[in-house]
Amino acid sequence: MMNKKILFLFAIVMVIFSCEKTPDNPYDNVNYNTDTTTAATADPNTIVGLHRNIFFPRCAKSGCHDGTFEPDYRTVMSTYSTLVYQPVIKSTVDSLSFFRLRVIPFNADSSLLIERLTTSTSDYMPSNGNRLSGTDIDHIRTWINNGAKDQNGNIPVAPNLPPVITAIFAIDQNPPYAQVDTGRLGGISYNPFIVHPGQNFYIIFASEDDSTSVPNYTFNQLKLSYNQDDFNSATIVNATYNSLAQQWLVPISANNYTLNDTVFFRYYVNDGDHVQPTEFPRNDYPYYYKYYCSFIVQ
Repeated sequence: MMNKKILFLFAIVMVIFSCEKTPDNPYDNVNYNTDTTTAATADPNTIVGLHRNIFFPRCAKSGCHDGTFEPDYRTVMSTYSTLVYQPVIKSTVDSLSFFRLRVIPFNADSSLLIERLTTSTSDYMPSNGNRLSGTDIDHIRTWINNGAKDQNGNIPVAPNLPPVITAIFAIDQNPPYAQVDTGRLGGISYNPFIVHPGQNFYIIFASEDDSTSVPNYTFNQLKLSYNQDDFNSATIVNATYNSLAQQWLVPISANNYTLNDTVFFRYYVNDGDHVQPTEFPRNDYPYYYKYYCSFIVQ
């Protein structure tokens, strides 16, 4: 009898619970395509105005900057967070200019974003053939040069970034220390530069860092390989700091190579604040960077 009463009470409880309404999911009605911070009257020189007028309608197209890949232009916040102080992933094809960040506050000319909008090559953005107007680009440039402020008007704090390579050149080891990397194979600017049998020269990578002075780098070396993509068995040469030139110099002797050898090189530098050194050029860089960083013995 007792077991029947327990079963009867259990049945009643189940009926009551089955009649209860399931709690609403607070995320059911979120519209992820609406950015309420983008006011219609936003200043066109701010990130809010730029998102409303340019980044969202022109760039957040399906399969493009819609979250498929960065920068992500779906919202003001995603736009800002994937642009400002964000490392460059895809290299530019505009000559051999070196860009390390998409947007550098107060420095539009060194920001890859401006390069991608103004380049005369096929690498321009937007990639659909409808380029931004000069006025639109000026608004973006003004925002960057005013500090690339966020939606609340705050200027971002620069992170501790790894060193960046700003220039590459080679000079003869003997006075008058003439530059030797200007003569390129076939006269093509990104081809290997020509050195002569027995010639001794220095390869120099000019660099800068946001927190460490150039003389205080903790790691500086060059790797040399006959293969543009394989440096596993590369020859390693340590760089030495020259206080007069204020640069790290890597001594190279063509005596170590035979006639018509093409030698590719990569530079590795660390400021002591990062686990991995900066590598230039990386494997994912276009071929012309790799050929630019090479020499041929002739």
